[in-house]
Amino acid sequence: MSATTPITTSITTVRAIAAQLERSGLDVEPILEDVGIDPILLEDPDARVPFDAMAALWELGAERTEDNAFGAHCAESLPFGGHGVIDFIAGNARTLGEGLERLGRYFRLMTMAIELELEKRGDETWLRILGAKQASTAMQHAVEFTFACTVTRFRKETK
Repeated sequence: MSATTPITTSITTVRAIAAQLERSGLDVEPILEDVGIDPILLEDPDARVPFDAMAALWELGAERTEDNAFGAHCAESLPFGGHGVIDFIAGNARTLGEGLERLGRYFRLMTMAIELELEKRGDETWLRILGAKQASTAMQHAVEFTFACTVTRFRKETK
């Protein structure tokens, strides 16, 4: 990625956050506007938002809901298929390992802020989340969201 390429995130993550905010009884539109995200973008399946706005939304969402596990709870708001093509690419793999490899390969469709890497060590396979170098609550929630989405999707597909 070049220095001039803006770091963006798919609107599907914003939708999951919005759903969790609504479940918590909060009015979503003013919260989105507070972080610079136009609520009309929720209707555009191809929309992307700047990661800075996304990071602000993670922090404000966790603060307003008073939820230290906000990222994980947002993952519960996103049904299978909510990540669009990425769910189907990974979910239609022959094996869990192949599905995780596909997820890692196409994860940039979801966000450019972090990467997924599958690392094999003998009989063990590790899913590593890379790029989350900033120690912020936004990155904590983004990483927990990513991990929770991955686990819930593959748990569903491997039953």
